[in-house]
Amino acid sequence: MESDRKLSLQQTRQFKEAFDTYDPKNIGLVPTRQLGALMRSLGFNPTQDELQDLIMQVDRTCSGLLTFPDFLDMMSRIIGSRNQESEVEDAFRCFDRKGEGYVTRQELGFIFQNLGGLN
Repeated sequence: MESDRKLSLQQTRQFKEAFDTYDPKNIGLVPTRQLGALMRSLGFNPTQDELQDLIMQVDRTCSGLLTFPDFLDMMSRIIGSRNQESEVEDAFRCFDRKGEGYVTRQELGFIFQNLGGLN
């Protein structure tokens, strides 16, 4: 998995505390069937399809178990993805001058023309 996680120390501690809640034997493993509950305890609300995708990514050997490092890698990707979406939304708001939640075709054309995207 990834080794360059982009999580704060506070996030890592929060994830470890939640992970340990679902690892009552303290062996460093959580059953993948508990991933949904674990994520919901952290404020995430994945769909069944999203959970299946996540489990397939972190449990490549189909052991039915999730390690803490794999959980951190997964959460780092999720947080990173959410941060990118937030950045795009912030950039969009700059062009949504009226705050209506959309940019007209004319406005988009003007933006591209002035930013050098289209001639």
